[in-house]
Amino acid sequence: MHGRPREAKHKLKDPKAAEGYKKKARAGACIARRVEAIRQGTALVLECRRLRRYDAPALAAAAKLLKVVPEIYTVWNYRREALEPVFEAGGEAAQKASNEELALTQVRLAVGGGWWRLETAVDGGGRAYERRLWFACLLENPKSYAAWHHRKWTVLKGLADLGAELKLVGSALEQDGRNFHAWAYRQFIVKLSAPKVTTEDELAYAGGCIAADFSNYSAWHYRTILLHKLYAEEVQTVSFEDLIAGRGPTSSSSSGGGGGGGGGGGGGEGGGAAPGVRGAFSGTAAQRRPIPAHVLDQEYDLVHQ
Repeated sequence: MHGRPREAKHKLKDPKAAEGYKKKARAGACIARRVEAIRQGTALVLECRRLRRYDAPALAAAAKLLKVVPEIYTVWNYRREALEPVFEAGGEAAQKASNEELALTQVRLAVGGGWWRLETAVDGGGRAYERRLWFACLLENPKSYAAWHHRKWTVLKGLADLGAELKLVGSALEQDGRNFHAWAYRQFIVKLSAPKVTTEDELAYAGGCIAADFSNYSAWHYRTILLHKLYAEEVQTVSFEDLIAGRGPTSSSSSGGGGGGGGGGGGGEGGGAAPGVRGAFSGTAAQRRPIPAHVLDQEYDLVHQ
């Protein structure tokens, strides 16, 4: 506007303000150099992939790039392409590859003041570096889809101890109880760990998360999944003859044609549920069982405590 002094010129005369502008300029130049380095690194890895070059320098460049930008899916795919045949072959070649990966040091996870912190540790297996890389990439971005996916791939290749993974993701959820990636990963590990880890164990875990933070809606959601899963798992089998005759399980806790007060009239008196049984149904249409009333009462008390 006319007649108004230009504040920027006056600020430049202030030594502190001038120094602040210089710092911003240096920061901008630093960012520009970083962006250019990422661009060049990405181009290098993509060229290596095009040439099917999977040597140590190329993999090191890919790892360095992923630590900075963990969301580049193609670079993760490149690493998997390189490592897949090595681990499948086994023998001396696999051991040599493992030793080369271990040269970058094995790590273990520890919870620090921030999110996850890396510390060096010793491991005698051929599974160090991919775990280390995954940790580093999640340090950069704890909600990286690509990094979590790569972790699942690593676990399915037998590169991690499931018990340790469960503790690891538990530590992650202590730091951020609403990280849905971590919750999904926990369900993935629990499924692989069955029957060592039961649905009851996970119900207790979800209850502990709720006790620590009542507003943890992720834990509440997980609990609803577990309750339905628990009673779907306990559904009794039905013989072929009973199925043809339209009869369900004979247990009084199972649902039939008339269980739950108005649940369809197909079963008649052959239904297994006693009159007046109330509950929320779980399982498929062919396998239904009500969540017992006393369990629902406990959940109600938990919500209203």
